Amino acid sequence: MNHWARIQLGIVTAGTLLFLATGLQGLAVDGGQAGFPLHTRLGLVATLLIVLGETWIVVYLAACARRLPATGLTAEEARALGRSARGTSAVAGAAAAAALAHLIWAGRGFSGGAPASRHGLFALATALLLLGSILVAARGLGRHQRLAESFRADRRVLDSLGS
Repeated sequence: MNHWARIQLGIVTAGTLLFLATGLQGLAVDGGQAGFPLHTRLGLVATLLIVLGETWIVVYLAACARRLPATGLTAEEARALGRSARGTSAVAGAAAAAALAHLIWAGRGFSGGAPASRHGLFALATALLLLGSILVAARGLGRHQRLAESFRADRRVLDSLGS
């Protein structure tokens, strides 16, 4: 996997770990107002990191797909790269949307607009999706890179694709 993909995964992983730490911190304060400002700030930073990283993965794969026609790949090779990119992008987009939805739900719960009792369950579901998205993104970006490298070995892929 190239350095850009590692950076993207690193940002998503850092955001997910911070999201998990925020959840543990939230369980520790258990509704107490003393720890609430820290919980809120950690959650916001975690969400921003997750959305940045996941969106970057989607944009990176979309940009690579845009360059495919200029590479001279066959239709089958272009389809293989496209399938790899679409699956990874879908999961990354869902993970970013879940993190944002959780942030909105948490804000509504704090203001009394949503049942606060479900905040923990929603956080757990979001955390599981985020962990799954890291695994899917690592596999998808790695597969995308291997396909691009194999086509590059044939001198049919521009050097900027996947690097």
